[in-house]
Amino acid sequence: MGSRPSRAVHLASELVFSASLSAGVFLRAINQYADMLNKKFLDQANFELQVFNPFGISVVSIGLWNNYFHLAVAFLTQESLQLENFSSAKRAKILNKYGDMRRQIGFEIRDMWYNLGQHKIKFIPEMVGPILEMTLIPETELRKATIPIFFDMMQCEFHSTRSFQMGPLELHAALKSLFDLCHVDVRSRCTCRRHQQGVMACDGQHPSQAAPQGRWYQTLRDSLFSILSWTPCEYFCSNISDSEKRRKYNGFAYYFENEIITKLDHEVEGGRGDEQYKVLFDKILLEHCRKHKYLAKTGETFVKLVVRLMERLLDYRTIMHDENKENRMSCTVNVLNFYKEIEREEMYIRYLYKLCDLHTECDNYTEAAYTLLLHAKLLKWSEDVCVAHLTQRDGYQATTQGQLKEQLYQEIIHYFDKGKMWEEAIALGKELAEQYENEMFDYEQLSELLKKQAQFYENIVKVIRPKPDYFAVGYYGQGFPTFLRGKVFIYRGKEYERREDFEARLLTQFPNAEKMKTTSPPGDDIKNSPGQYIQCFTVKPKLDLPPKFHRPVSEQIVSFYRVNEVQRFEYSRPIRKGEKNPDNEFANMWIERTIYTTAYKLPGILRWFEVKSVFMVEISPLENAIETMQLTNDKINSMVQQHLDDPSLPINPLSMLLNGIVDPAVMGGFTNYEKARDLPACSGQAGLPWDRLKVPKSPQSPETPLVSLSNLSSGPAKARQQQPVAAPEGCSKVKA
Repeated sequence: MGSRPSRAVHLASELVFSASLSAGVFLRAINQYADMLNKKFLDQANFELQVFNPFGISVVSIGLWNNYFHLAVAFLTQESLQLENFSSAKRAKILNKYGDMRRQIGFEIRDMWYNLGQHKIKFIPEMVGPILEMTLIPETELRKATIPIFFDMMQCEFHSTRSFQMGPLELHAALKSLFDLCHVDVRSRCTCRRHQQGVMACDGQHPSQAAPQGRWYQTLRDSLFSILSWTPCEYFCSNISDSEKRRKYNGFAYYFENEIITKLDHEVEGGRGDEQYKVLFDKILLEHCRKHKYLAKTGETFVKLVVRLMERLLDYRTIMHDENKENRMSCTVNVLNFYKEIEREEMYIRYLYKLCDLHTECDNYTEAAYTLLLHAKLLKWSEDVCVAHLTQRDGYQATTQGQLKEQLYQEIIHYFDKGKMWEEAIALGKELAEQYENEMFDYEQLSELLKKQAQFYENIVKVIRPKPDYFAVGYYGQGFPTFLRGKVFIYRGKEYERREDFEARLLTQFPNAEKMKTTSPPGDDIKNSPGQYIQCFTVKPKLDLPPKFHRPVSEQIVSFYRVNEVQRFEYSRPIRKGEKNPDNEFANMWIERTIYTTAYKLPGILRWFEVKSVFMVEISPLENAIETMQLTNDKINSMVQQHLDDPSLPINPLSMLLNGIVDPAVMGGFTNYEKARDLPACSGQAGLPWDRLKVPKSPQSPETPLVSLSNLSSGPAKARQQQPVAAPEGCSKVKA
C-alpha cells in the first residue's frame, strides 16, 4: 500500500519529462520552420498574404509567417512549459536538462518579428494579442526582451499613417482625397431618385458616367468600399454628421491601442499579468517613447493609460473571487468608469452588466435599475441599427436602438418596482408611454404601462417605506486595497439596519481592521500605519425639497424626497468654547457641523459613493436652539398632517410629543435656555452672524404648530376653511 503514492509521483514526474522531451523536439522543428521562412519567404515576391487592402491594414492574413507566429506563441504558452507551476526541485531538474524553452522560443519570435522589416504593418493589429500573451508569461528576461515589440508596433503604425491615433474622420478624409485623385465624383454619377431628393441613404446602385476604366481602379474601389461597409452615395453625402460617420466606421477601427486595451482586459481577467509586469511595461516603453522625436508625447500618454488600466484590472482580478461582493462592486465600478473616461463603449457596457448581475444577486434592485439605466442612456429612440456590442445580453431581441431601449426600460421599471422606488419607475414610465402613444402607436402596451403606473401611485400613498440611514465610513492605513485606502465613503443602509448592525457587517468584511473610537479626522500616524482602521458614524441627508412642494403635502409623499436623490450629508458634534459652566452646560456648547458631498447622488449604481469634498461650519448655541425649534415644529406639523389625513390614527404619540415639548422634565428644561440668553456668548458683542438667525420657513409648515393643532381639533373639513391665526409673540421668530 505504501508504494502506490510513490509510483504515482514517479509516473507524474515521468510524464512531465516526457512532455519536456516532446517540446524539445518540437522546438527544433519550429526553428527549422523559421529558418526556411527567413531564407525563402521574406522577399516581396514570395511574401504570402491572401488579402490585403490598399492602406496596408491586414484584414485576413493566413500566410506562412502568420502561421509561424501563432504556432510559436501557442507553443510558448502551453501549460507544460510554465515552470512556475512546478515544485522547486522539479523545476531545477527541467532547467538543468532542457533549459527554459519559453525564453528560447520567445527570443526567436522577437528576432523573427524584427526580420519582417517593411512587412510588419501587415500583422498589426492581429498579432497584438498573441504578442501580449507572450509578454505576460512570468519570466523576467523574456518580458524584458519582448515588451519592446509593442513600441516597434507603435512606430510601424505611426509611419504607416503618420499619426499614432488616426481617427475615423481622418481616414475618411484620406479616402475621399484618394477618390479625388482618381477623378471620381460619386455625387455627379449618382442618378438614383433617393439621392437626387436629398435622402441620405440610397440603394447603392450608381450608374457609372465617364468612370476610369481598368482593373486596378475596380480593385481599388471594391477594396475601399468593402473596408468602409458603406455605399458610395451614403459615404460622400455632405449631410452625414461626424457622429454618424464614427458610428458607421466603428466596426473597422483596427488600431494598436484599441487592440491592446481589449486584449489586456481579457488576459488579466483570465489570470495573466502581475505587478512586476506593470512596472516593466511602464519603464521599458517610456524609455523608448521618450527617445523618439514624434512619439514622445502621444506614446507616453498611451503608456500611462495602459498602466492605469492594469492597476484597475489587477485590483478587479484580486477581488473577483472574494466572497465580499461589495468589494467586487467597487472594483467593477472603478473599471467601468475608466472605460467610460477613455470612451471604450463596448468594454464599458460589458462591466455594466457585470455590476448589474452582482446587484441582483444581493437583492439590490434599486442599484441594478440605476446600472441598467446607464446603458439605456447610450441609446436613442430611433431606427438606428443596434451594433453587436450594444446587445451583449442574450435575453434582448432587438434589431434597432429603439427596440433595445424599450426592453431596457421595461426591465428597469421592474427593478425600480421591486426596490420600492415607484417615483423613479413613474418617471421612466411617462417617457416610455410617450413612445407607445405617439411614435409606436402600440396602445396595448400603453394600456399595460398605465395600469402599472396607477398601481405605483397607489403604492406611494398606502405602502409604508422605511427610511434608510446613511453612514460615513473612512478607511485608514496602508493595509487596505488602493480603491479604499485613505478614502471616506457615504453608505446607504438597508431597511431597518441600525448603525451597530452596519458596523458588525463592515467589520466582518475586514476581520483584521480596528474600529476607531473617535469621529475626529485621524492623524498621519494612523494613515501611514501598515494596519487597517475603520471610522464609522451616522450622517443625516441634507436636501431641500423640490419646488413643486410649495404647500402642505402628505408626509407619505414627501418622505421619499427626504432620503433619496441626496448628495450632501451632515454630521454634528458638540464642542465647548471656554470653561464649562456647572450651572448651565448649554451656555458655551457650540456645534461643529461637517458637510460631506459625494461624487454622485444616492441611491445610484452603488449603495455607497466616495466623498469628494468636505467643509466644516460652527453653529452657535443660539443658532442651535433655533434649528432645534424649527425641527420640532416640522415634526409636530408632520404628525398633525398625518392625523388630518387619517383621523382614525391613535392620538397618544402626538400627546406625548406635545407634553415633552411644553413641559420638558430633562436637561433642566427652559430655565437653562433663559439663563443662556443673558450670557455674553449670546449677546451681539460676541460677533455672531445675526443674518443667519432668521428662522427658515418650511414649505411643509407655513402655519405654526398652534394653528395646525387648532385645525386638528376642528376636524379635517373645518381645517380647510379656517384662516391662520397669529402665533404668540416670540414663538414664530427670534429677535436679536
